[in-house]
Amino acid sequence: MGREALAWLRDARPDVDPVAFFVADEREHPQGADVDLSVVTSLEQLAGLGVDAVTLAVGDNTRRRSIADEADAVGLACLPVVHPSAFLGPGVSLAAGCLVAPGSILTRDITVGRGAIVNYGARVGHDCSIGDVAFIGPGVVLTGDVHVGAGALIGAGAVVLPSRRIDEGARVGAGAVVTADVPAGATVVGVPANPIDG
Repeated sequence: MGREALAWLRDARPDVDPVAFFVADEREHPQGADVDLSVVTSLEQLAGLGVDAVTLAVGDNTRRRSIADEADAVGLACLPVVHPSAFLGPGVSLAAGCLVAPGSILTRDITVGRGAIVNYGARVGHDCSIGDVAFIGPGVVLTGDVHVGAGALIGAGAVVLPSRRIDEGARVGAGAVVTADVPAGATVVGVPANPIDG
């Protein structure tokens, strides 16, 4: 996720010169020569390099939330990144640290919370809200007036029908079609989406 977001950042914000690549776990060193940055394992190290902002490019919602909180604690701003190929209509509001990937469409009157990720080719319809550190997978379709709670995860290619709620910490499996509200912490899969145990 971090290497992808680094490419988005370079496309979206040519005025920003990335100086380091942070890994939340020192066993997760980035692969690929395209990173071409110093790799650090703490936000204090970033601050020591003179960095004043970070991009929250961690796929795991819980880790992303803790890193955002830690960034706040050490005085680092969370920089939002919107790829230039994304479409943002009128009334779209983006909070600190959110990522909007290439090819995403956010039509109008939408809020995207702090540290939320809207991945490749996702389509978010009118009057939707996406909570803090939620993850919207590639190709997801949120039709009108869908509300996604904080820390929820919607898997690749899922479709959520109008006026449904995906409550805090809920998970929607890849390719699911959500026809009813999903309670907090629940996991649903299938067409139509049904809860699974565990």
